[in-house]
Amino acid sequence: MFRDLTSGYVLTPAQRALAVEAARTADALVDVEALIAAANGAERRLCLAEARSQRLALTRILAALARPEEPAAARPKGGGRLAQLRALHGDRLGRTPPGSAS
Repeated sequence: MFRDLTSGYVLTPAQRALAVEAARTADALVDVEALIAAANGAERRLCLAEARSQRLALTRILAALARPEEPAAARPKGGGRLAQLRALHGDRLGRTPPGSAS
């Protein structure tokens, strides 16, 4: 995910820190989802709660990263970087990317 966030962009130190944290959070979410598959009962419920927390954190980090510091006219078409990332990684977050069959 880090390469997806940083390729083709010059990031400020703050944006780079957010990109690193987004990648770490996405990796943690993958680990938690593996635990969910192996867990039962109360342990599974705890893992599901942690997965929800990780998804929320990732959403907030990506939203902070997507906030443009430039005027709206300078933003890329197609919804900006957040929309591009959601299209690429939506299924990893429990959502289906736009335009894909359900």
